[in-house]
Amino acid sequence: EPEAAREPLERAARLLTRLHNVLEDAESAMTYVLGRDDVDADRIIAYGYSMGGIPTSYLVGRSEHRGAFMAAILESALDSPDDTLSLSASTEFPNGFFMDETLFDGPTFIRDAPPLPILHIHGGADERVVMRQGEQYYEALRERDGYTHYLGKTNRPDEEWIALAGHRNVPIVSFKAEHHIPDYYDNDKNPSHCCIQPDDYIDPRHREFLSAIGKTTGEQLTE
Repeated sequence: EPEAAREPLERAARLLTRLHNVLEDAESAMTYVLGRDDVDADRIIAYGYSMGGIPTSYLVGRSEHRGAFMAAILESALDSPDDTLSLSASTEFPNGFFMDETLFDGPTFIRDAPPLPILHIHGGADERVVMRQGEQYYEALRERDGYTHYLGKTNRPDEEWIALAGHRNVPIVSFKAEHHIPDYYDNDKNPSHCCIQPDDYIDPRHREFLSAIGKTTGEQLTE
C-alpha cells in the first residue's frame, strides 16, 4: 500500500534530520562554552565517548570551532552508523546506502583536524563498538604527529590491559596494567566517574581511590 511504503522513507528522513541536529547541537554547546567568563579558551579538550566520538570528531575536524581545542580524546568511539549497520547485518553496504545526503563519519571528520594531541583508546573486548570500528580512527590518524593510541597494537606493559577492556570499563581495567593511563584517576580532586559497571567497584585500587577523595568508599558503592 502507498501508506505502508511511505513509512520507512519518512523514518529515514527523520533520522537524517536528527543527525544534522546532533552536529548543530555540538557546535551550539561549544559556542556556549566559549562564551562563559569562567572558561579558559586556551585549555579546552574535546572528549568523545562511544557515539560521542562522532560529534567530537566533527567539532575538532570540520566545525567552525575546529581550531579552538587544546587536545582531543576518543574513548570506545563509534565510527559511523553505516559501519554499525554493516557489521550488525554481516553485509557490506555501499557507501551512502543509508545516508546519501548526510556525512556522519567520525574518522572522516577528525582526519581534517589541525595539529593537536589526540589520545585514542578502544578496548579489545568491546562488543558494542567493536575494534574494527576503532581501527577506522587508527587508519585516519596513524600518520599524525601527536597521536597516541591504546588499541593493543604493541607488547608494551602499559598496553596489555586493553585486551580486557570492554565498552564501559576502560578506566577500571586500566588499573590492572603495570602502568595504567597516567593521571586518569590519580588526581585526588577528581569527583566524577563515568560509565563504570557496579562490579567494577570491587577493584581494590579503585576502592582506595574513592576513599581518598572522600564522602564515600568503594565498599559502599559496591553494595
